[in-house]
Amino acid sequence: MGDAEIQALKEDITEIKGDVKEVKDAVARLHLLMVENYVTRKEFETYKEQEIKSRRWWATFVIGAATVAMTIIDAVNHFFSRLMTK
Repeated sequence: MGDAEIQALKEDITEIKGDVKEVKDAVARLHLLMVENYVTRKEFETYKEQEIKSRRWWATFVIGAATVAMTIIDAVNHFFSRLMTK
């Protein structure tokens, strides 16, 4: 093997090492992106659960308020109907 062939092989090896480093960096970025997406999904699930709980609370509150209002109206109506029949 001549010096030119050895030099060409060294250049090829250096180029391959650079390519391998770029691939490693790309894989590391993809891994980080996957981890960030997982955290985002987890946070979204938590947010979704909180929204469902909030909607349930408001629905329960509205139903309770309507029940109280209907009870008051019924009591007032009952009181006035007895008052009017006397």
